[in-house]
Amino acid sequence: MKTQIYFTALILFFTVHHGNTSAQDIIMDVVSMGPGNIDMVFYSLENGASASIDQTSWDISFDTFSLQSATIRINGAQGCQLFLLGGLETWNDAATVNIEELEVLYNDPTDWGLGAYSSNGDGMFDMGWGVYDVVTHIVTGENVFILQLPSGELKKTKIVSLANNIYIYVHANLDGTDETEVLVDKTNYVNKNSVYYNFQNDEILDLEPDLGDWDFVFCKYIQDLGGDFYYPVTGCLINRTCSSQLMEGLNDPFIDEIFSSELMSETTNSVGHDWKSYDQNAGLYEIMDDRCYFATTANEAVWRVVFTSYGGSATGEIGMGKILEQASVISVNDFSASESGVKVNIYPNPASVNGKVSIDVNFSNSYSATLYNSLGAVVSQGNETTEANNGVSIVLNLSGLQAGQYVVEINNSTSRIRKQLIVQ
Repeated sequence: MKTQIYFTALILFFTVHHGNTSAQDIIMDVVSMGPGNIDMVFYSLENGASASIDQTSWDISFDTFSLQSATIRINGAQGCQLFLLGGLETWNDAATVNIEELEVLYNDPTDWGLGAYSSNGDGMFDMGWGVYDVVTHIVTGENVFILQLPSGELKKTKIVSLANNIYIYVHANLDGTDETEVLVDKTNYVNKNSVYYNFQNDEILDLEPDLGDWDFVFCKYIQDLGGDFYYPVTGCLINRTCSSQLMEGLNDPFIDEIFSSELMSETTNSVGHDWKSYDQNAGLYEIMDDRCYFATTANEAVWRVVFTSYGGSATGEIGMGKILEQASVISVNDFSASESGVKVNIYPNPASVNGKVSIDVNFSNSYSATLYNSLGAVVSQGNETTEANNGVSIVLNLSGLQAGQYVVEINNSTSRIRKQLIVQ
């Protein structure tokens, strides 16, 4: 099922009443990549866009996700192409090469860890560009590549090694002139997925927000559309700490179906680009209006995402509606060492629907109590304390609550304790 969307977009962040969902449930948003889809937009499902970077500002990116990360991706959507020349002995043969006779290498859009330079690796010790030594923990380069920049300029390149978390990357003109060594220390980019490099300016670029500040990145990337037909698409890639699940064939994608943790996929392009298609005759994009995506974040929150519009390269605007299906997990044992000696007693527990509970704390400080439901929403609060048994007592009203599990959070200026409450 498809909905035809003309090149228009709505204003950011408003809430609507939709079907059986309550007001405030659906958050509508618009992500703007700019005309020509020029920007990469890093997006937090909780907080919205966290950063936008000009995708034309870089040529290659170095994987800095972890100590084990060992790949380099190319900016294929902006015209970079990578060709395998051969072993290290071919370094001086580049000037006479015909690139049309060479193997073309692509980033794997399903896995952040498989950049174009890692093509032809075995997924074990052969990284494609070099081989990992299990004794020294050094990856030593063994191949030479030709990189075609968006301008059409050709560079011969090789990764000398990845040792002590430092990439040594070398590039030069095909005739050997203007040879440049680039050193990228992964430890300088902790909590980043990638760090970028611009050939024209010989500049390492720290462009991304921290991994914890985004769940999706909307960008252009190269996708095999079938039959080895590689083409730039505009879509959504997920953070390595996230996962997603596609549900389709829905009558109402904002309501129908529930997520399954077992069916969540960590594939990088599991949201991807095919939630839309272009109608050549009508000159507009069609949105698949019978599908939603469930997405889990690093803190285990689950969101339902429904794409509603796409303005194409004219605006670069992507419309979506999102619903928080499950809030981030709240631990009932989350308290600091400063709270040792603080004892909390909640009674009755289990408590009755529409009843009240008393919370006794064995310190006479001023405390407040907040009650959260399973989605992390505040459903009751108590700030009035009375002295009781060398401490204080706080009362929470359970009026209007449904039976289920809740979390009580007790706070003062220096401490916090969380306890479980059963309402039945």
